[in-house]
Amino acid sequence: MKETLTMIDLAELTRCIASTDLERRGASDLLLGYMHDLQDILRQSKLKALVIDTFGNRVENLLR
Repeated sequence: MKETLTMIDLAELTRCIASTDLERRGASDLLLGYMHDLQDILRQSKLKALVIDTFGNRVENLLR
């Protein structure tokens, strides 16, 4: 159940990242905040399911 919630959190965070207007003032600060949120989600995942690890790390790489 916890891993399902983590996937939902990752999906929601990914939608927020994708919808960020990069031309908007402060967008880089917003994306940095999303990066911290993503790292928190990945750290909280106790069972480190392969899907969560893979998806989360790919989102993190794209965000960088």
